[in-house]
Amino acid sequence: MESKRELVEKLKTLQREIKQLRRDLTSDNQTKEEAFQKKEQLKKDIRQLIGDVKKLRAQRDDHTSKVKELKEKRKEASTELRSKISTIKELRSAGSPKPNPRDKKNRPKTPDQIQQMIERMEYKIETEGVSFKEEQKLMKQMKELKKEFESTKATKEASKGIKQLSQEITESKKAADEHHALVQEHAQKSQELHEKILGMSKNIDVKKKEEEEAHKLFISQKQKMAEPVKQLQSKLDEYSKLKSSVDEAQTKEKQEKKKQTAEDMQKLEDELADMVKSGKKLTTEDLLKFKFKE
Repeated sequence: MESKRELVEKLKTLQREIKQLRRDLTSDNQTKEEAFQKKEQLKKDIRQLIGDVKKLRAQRDDHTSKVKELKEKRKEASTELRSKISTIKELRSAGSPKPNPRDKKNRPKTPDQIQQMIERMEYKIETEGVSFKEEQKLMKQMKELKKEFESTKATKEASKGIKQLSQEITESKKAADEHHALVQEHAQKSQELHEKILGMSKNIDVKKKEEEEAHKLFISQKQKMAEPVKQLQSKLDEYSKLKSSVDEAQTKEKQEKKKQTAEDMQKLEDELADMVKSGKKLTTEDLLKFKFKE
């Protein structure tokens, strides 16, 4: 059986070992908790970033959709513009060629002027006595003037159409330019958002990797602590048992000491009683010895 001193030494050794284990476990647990907190914060950041990316994608897709829609409108406006330009070219080609401005004889006449000339010729035929030959000549001129009247009238109508088409072409070109400008604007915004999404996606990938590393560290520390925790619990159990043994030994020692003291007192009392009975004189030393034992 181990002595009290041996038990106390074992208890002190266990205290030192428990203290060291607790110190190491506290350090490891702090590293584990820091890894856990980092992992949780990264998870929160990733969720936030994913939410932001979804919003940006919706905005980007909206701009992309508008680009597609505006391109169709621009195409329609451009098609309409080309059609009107083609029509105006046809109208200009159908019109009579402009004579030389210096040639007064061939200077173009208005429909009203031609109509007046025809009326004057008709009036002359009806009111003046013209010869058959002259009448035939006037009739021929009237026929040519009527052709010219129709041609001039068509040219005038074509001119009106050209003027109207010119205004429409200006408006169509303006609309096409506006659609083009909007296409460029929305395309640029879509591209900017796309690049921002790519940057955030890369950031998410980086944070996911960091989260994975933090999780691995957390698991690693948890596994690392498992055995020391068992050792600590084992040593605490051993310490508890050993402490009980030491307490029991101390209690037993006190009881034995108390018993020995009582026996010594009884022995001294018996000696003093014998001395008194025998008539031996008690000295001061004998009384002090009794008092000390008490």
